[in-house]
This record gives sequence, C-alpha cells and structure tokens, in this order.
Amino acid sequence: MEKTQRIIIKNKNGLHTRVAAMVARQSQKFEKIWDCQLYLRRINSQEGVPCNSVLPLVSLKVKNGEMVEVYSSDSGSEEAVFRLASFLGQTPELEIPETEAIDSILQENTLASEKIFESINNGLIAMDSNGIINIFNRAAEEITGIKAKDIIGKKGDEWVPNFNLNDLLHSKCENLGLKHKIGNKWVITNKSPIIVNEEVVGGVVVFQDISQLEELSWELHSVKELKEKFNNILETVDDGICMINRCREITYVNHPFVKMFKKEGTRVLTRKIQELFPKEKFGDPFFAGKEEIILSTTDGREFIMHARPIMIDAKFRGNVVVARELTEIAKLADRIELLSQKTQYLQEELAKKEGLNQ
Repeated sequence: MEKTQRIIIKNKNGLHTRVAAMVARQSQKFEKIWDCQLYLRRINSQEGVPCNSVLPLVSLKVKNGEMVEVYSSDSGSEEAVFRLASFLGQTPELEIPETEAIDSILQENTLASEKIFESINNGLIAMDSNGIINIFNRAAEEITGIKAKDIIGKKGDEWVPNFNLNDLLHSKCENLGLKHKIGNKWVITNKSPIIVNEEVVGGVVVFQDISQLEELSWELHSVKELKEKFNNILETVDDGICMINRCREITYVNHPFVKMFKKEGTRVLTRKIQELFPKEKFGDPFFAGKEEIILSTTDGREFIMHARPIMIDAKFRGNVVVARELTEIAKLADRIELLSQKTQYLQEELAKKEGLNQ
C-alpha cells in the first residue's frame, strides 16, 4: 500500500537546485536506513520522480507555495516518508543576495543541460558514486527500451548489465569505443568516470546505436563480393565488353576488348565511344539495342557490335556494349556445317547397312 505525506514548499525560489540537492541527500540517507525508494509528485499528477536525484527534482519546477506529495510503495517506508516530508516542509530559505544569484544561475544551467541531454541523438546515462542512475535521456530510452522513470534512482547494473557500470566506478579508467549488444541492437559506448579531488563521484556512459551501420557494412561487403565475381566473369569471357554511361563515355573495358581493338584500357576510359571508332556511326537505334554495327579494323578483321541499355529504377543509365569477331563466328559456322555433313553421311551409311541386313 502506498504511503503518502503532503507538504507545501515554502522556499521563495521553489524547489531550486540547491534545495533539490539537500532533499536528494536526505532522501538517500533515509532510503538507506529504511530500505525503500522515495518519490515526489504534484498533487494532481499520477507519476512522480525519485527524491534521491537532483535533476529529476529540479525538472518538476515546483514553485513557492505549491503543494507536493512525498510517497513510497515499499513496506516499512512510513517513517522515511514522514521524515523527508518534514524536511521539505521546513527547509530554510537562503536569504543572502549573492547566494540567490548563484541559485538562479545554477537553476538556468541545470534546465539548459536537461534540454541538451534530451535533444542529443546519442544515449546518455549518468550515475553517482553508488551506481545510482540520475540521468537517462530520451535516446537512451529509445535504444534500450527502458523508460527513464523506471531506471532513474536505481542501480544501473540491474537494468543494463552489459554496460558493467560498477566496473567503471571502481576502475577509474575511461573505456572508449566498446561494442555491446542490447536486445537486437548493437551499440558503441564511451564510458568515463567523474573524478573530483582524485575521488570517483560518478560516471557517464554515452552510446550510439550502430545497428544500421552494421547492416550497411554487411550489405557493402556483399556488394564488393558481387563486384569481384562480376569482374572475374567479364575478364574470362571471349567477347569484348565495354560499358558506357548515359553521356556515351566509356567507364569500363575488359581484357578481350582491349585485345580485339588494340586499345589500352587506361587510354579509353572517359572517352566517348564514337572517338574510338570515328568511321562508324553510332545512332540512337544502336544504343536502344535495336541495331547492330559491323566494323572493320586496319588489319582486315571484322567485328559485330551491339549494345544493351542499362535501366535502373526505370531510368536509362548507360549501355553494355558487346563485340564479337566475325571471323570467329564464321569459323564456328564452318565447324557446324562440317559436323552437319558428317552427321548426314553417318545417317546415310547407317541406312545402307540396315537395308543390307534386311
């Protein structure tokens, strides 16, 4: 059953940073004695904030004269609730003008810092020397799936054990660029202790979700592998192949193409295909894949060349141009004709033999 105690804040500046620090200190002491968790909320609010952390208390922006409620759901917490409520109700106002000015500056900076923490895309966790979480920003919620209201005021290692937060407090050493897995997500973390007067007073963990980067890395590896296979295929075929962009400039030639036309690969790249074969006429039907070109070289060889359009997302991006030597085609045709004649001869001989057997 929930134990509650209502009080009216009597400080002129409300529950400002200095008072919040005093309340957090008292709350930590009472929580340790009575083994409970204390919270503070406005009267009309269903949810409160942990009393053992300064920033959540300040973020309530409680003003002078407002009624608030200290509460706890833990068993045996009645005395702790009463003690903290009494402390809140009688916290003296600091009247020194210089102190008020300092409080105003602290308050403004605290709220500004809170806005900054909530605006950054990286997850941010801050904790005190006991490992109690006091900052858990929006990005940390999104990456871990843990709500700030559930983890603030509690030991971080119980909620994000992969981060080894206690080790950070004990080691006094920074740990940068560590890779962790949280659920189905991969994150890179930078962990740093907060050291004051050679004593660790807390720690900060900044982490970034790299799940998409991991996926992109895998896709990039697959693309590189596919490209290597594709290059090997292009270099081992007998046909001469070149690729041109939509400006009809050559972007790639394979080894057979260089050998066929005696064009050094490095000398033809970025040149227009028309420049390589100035005597030929490469019209639009050729680049549309509707027309073939037969061209001759100075040494008397003939080649047949055709182009296939490259379409990506229904947009024309260039062509793959394939060239094959006609003499090779003629030789192949002669071999086919010879094989055809041999086949016909064997069929005739077989027919004669079958006739004799009958």
